[in-house]
Amino acid sequence: TPAAVAARPTCHRTTPGSHDKGAGSDWICQVGWTDGTGKTQSGKFELQVRSNGCYQAGGPSKIVGPVMIRSVVGKQVINPVFEFDGCFDTT
Repeated sequence: TPAAVAARPTCHRTTPGSHDKGAGSDWICQVGWTDGTGKTQSGKFELQVRSNGCYQAGGPSKIVGPVMIRSVVGKQVINPVFEFDGCFDTT
């Protein structure tokens, strides 16, 4: 469950003077969470954040796996967490 994973992000922009707010392709988030065995994990995710509330994020392959993975029936499929995006309601 999301509560069991307990994700904890800490995000910063890499552009000097950006003051860690606003849209940009220079966001880096260090995310900590608890895995299925109860062990604490962490990884660095890169984000592109647009002024319309939409974002695109990607994490390290050693954590999220490769772009293509094998399904339970043996078929090669795109890894849904390799890179993901979404939008927030900004109204």
